[in-house]
Amino acid sequence: MSKENICKWAEISRVRHDTQYDFLSKKLNDMGFHNQVDYFDFPTSEFDERIEEIKQNYEQIRIGSPYGEILGNTLAQSTLIPFSLQSCDALMKEDGKWWPRSFLEVSFVETMIHRFGSLKIDETAIIIGCGTTARAVFSALMKLGYVKFMFAEYFEEKATQTLKSLRERYFNLDIRYISQDELAYLPGICSIIVNTTPHIEDNLLLKDLYYFNYLSKNSVVVDTNSKPLNPPLTQQALDLDLHVCDGVTVNAYNDVVWVKTCFGIDLDPESYIEEWREHLKALHKSSES
Repeated sequence: MSKENICKWAEISRVRHDTQYDFLSKKLNDMGFHNQVDYFDFPTSEFDERIEEIKQNYEQIRIGSPYGEILGNTLAQSTLIPFSLQSCDALMKEDGKWWPRSFLEVSFVETMIHRFGSLKIDETAIIIGCGTTARAVFSALMKLGYVKFMFAEYFEEKATQTLKSLRERYFNLDIRYISQDELAYLPGICSIIVNTTPHIEDNLLLKDLYYFNYLSKNSVVVDTNSKPLNPPLTQQALDLDLHVCDGVTVNAYNDVVWVKTCFGIDLDPESYIEEWREHLKALHKSSES
């Protein structure tokens, strides 16, 4: 296969998702769709210049932190492109033009419907974090019918800016910030919690989530991180017989939707989720040996 016949796609992100995207690229190659994924990171001051260079050499572009928020803010200020979400995880090339897209927003809706059918949308949704992923999750939950939201964020200033932005763009919604102390004593008024923050030792927000005092009966716990495979948040939720959707499922569904939309290739969601999960288990086992 000549280089000219290989479809090249790229990720621009401070944190590379190379484990996930290399697996996806290999899967597509095995199916006969010859492709190559490359990874880019550069100072944010160079974003405008570098993104134009990458557009010239790649067919599709996936966007990670912090560039999704940067691109979203830029587009939101444009009078040419309505982009109220201020969140972007991909630039999609269609008919020679590039369009900002939030594939997580679309895939998250599909994941929730496929996994759980109906949700208790009359109750409150809690979103942990206020970054690009959190904005996409907020929009997805809004499309599913939620009107009451609580955001928990370690950096209160960031939460204030995010909530102000959302309130200016979306009306007739109850959008509130909840502090870490308030979260610990919140009664069971919520039907879903979505964690968009990383599982790291100094993530103090997560420690108060494990009691699940804030969730009502038959609620849903969602994590958007593929690593670690069995984080305490979802593991303890499973131990309490709560409904769980882990990061492996969330990210695999996102890849399935992205591949279908950008390349017209159908991947069976359930099969792909299991293949991706087994791959991560093998990597984990290898790292321990």
